[in-house]
Amino acid sequence: AVVSTQSTGSLEDKKQGTALLLELKNGKVKDAVRSLGKAVITAADGLTKILTHLDKIFKEDSALMGYKTYCRFENFKRPQEMSLQCYVTEFERLLADLKKYEISLPETVLAYRFLNSASLAEEKVDLALATVKTMTYADMASTV
Repeated sequence: AVVSTQSTGSLEDKKQGTALLLELKNGKVKDAVRSLGKAVITAADGLTKILTHLDKIFKEDSALMGYKTYCRFENFKRPQEMSLQCYVTEFERLLADLKKYEISLPETVLAYRFLNSASLAEEKVDLALATVKTMTYADMASTV
């Protein structure tokens, strides 16, 4: 959630927290601000305290979202009815999601994860391992 403070800039300090609260739509963010209580919201440094409080909540949410994104990547397996082309597209989408949370994996791990998640027959896995140029994601994806 992004909180804009542009419209509170011309108000005196002790009214900025209240102005922000009134601008927020009902929901998680507004409830989090309300939980601080009137004394904090109407204090001279209320806006700063509100933003600090929201950062704590949503940075924790960001860590949780990163974890869930990683789990989706780690647990992804190609269903038998999915074509390899669609599999590559989905794998790359999941990989891009990891990058949004600054999660990076070594190339060798990506190559093995790609091969393992492809749900290929054992003979095809053996063939891919025997013929891949280097153990990188790009080379493995072109080999499979």
